[in-house]
Amino acid sequence: MTRTVDVATSHTPLAELVSLALSGTEVVLTDGEKPVHVWFPIAPERSRVWQDARQAIQTSEDFDAPLPDEFWTGNLLRFARYTYFYLVDSILHCFS
Repeated sequence: MTRTVDVATSHTPLAELVSLALSGTEVVLTDGEKPVHVWFPIAPERSRVWQDARQAIQTSEDFDAPLPDEFWTGNLLRFARYTYFYLVDSILHCFS
């Protein structure tokens, strides 16, 4: 919901406009027909739960295994792509 208020002609108290904005109404302040300012509700900040992420991260069984030959032979591009997608998948899994 939006409420437009002309600051030159309106006698609406400032406290009422602030109350409207706090309740979720977008308040557009105008000077005649020209909008000069907008007050809008700010979405509440989501709380972050870091403990869930720590519990979701797990190392694989072969964490200490030797690195693949691609790593040592200079074919790092293939190895890097695999590692990157594995890490991204692990990170996304933490937040799903």
